[in-house]
Amino acid sequence: MHNTLHMPNVLIPMATRALGGDRVGTLHFARAPYVWQLVERGIEPVLVSSLLTSDMIARAYAASDGLLCMGGGDLDARWYGHENHALNDRAEPERDMLELALIRMAIADRKPFLGICRGMQALAVAMGGSLYQHIPDIPGTEEHGIGEGNGYDALLHRRKHVVRIAPYTRVRSILGADEVHMNSGHHQAVASLGAGLREAGATADGVLEFIEHRDPGYFCVGVQGHPEAQDDPVARRLFDAFSDAVAG
Repeated sequence: MHNTLHMPNVLIPMATRALGGDRVGTLHFARAPYVWQLVERGIEPVLVSSLLTSDMIARAYAASDGLLCMGGGDLDARWYGHENHALNDRAEPERDMLELALIRMAIADRKPFLGICRGMQALAVAMGGSLYQHIPDIPGTEEHGIGEGNGYDALLHRRKHVVRIAPYTRVRSILGADEVHMNSGHHQAVASLGAGLREAGATADGVLEFIEHRDPGYFCVGVQGHPEAQDDPVARRLFDAFSDAVAG
């Protein structure tokens, strides 16, 4: 039970981006929708950067009640023993290291975890899994990206995939449906799950859209779509369940 003076909080490793021609330093940031989803549920987001010292990160982690990993650039394929695809955007090596380490710690400590898009892929890789580096290279798959030249806001109006939810999973109990509609903005996907994880939902072409921990009593969920950019029952139920696990 939480101390009444303690506001439940979630650690969020920040994304990074280098601005063209800017030699002063990279941006370290979190997109507003991720933060809003937690704040409006009474959960305090604690943003951590790979620029922090290991002691600072350790203290922030020790004081955290959960972990959320956002979307972003591609993970370096060397983390799962592959050569990088020509279209692999691997611009965040320090973020890779930070997220993979925090995910392994959170799972070992059974802290609630939610991974969104890149965050779901990082969950699989952290547990020894691997990724398909470019979905269009897989015969029979449909378009899962937002299209060249489109930005994050394309997720608000992009055609949604039908995702079939696996029975007897935590995700099925959270969403209360056999099928849901999810937006999509990724060119990579989970290929192998890694230790302790299982499939919880996939599109008709076989691309994994939800994964979860095999322990039914532990909230550890990855979602390939972007629920933070959806305003519908799927997004609300997912964030409600995560927030309840963090506050519990």
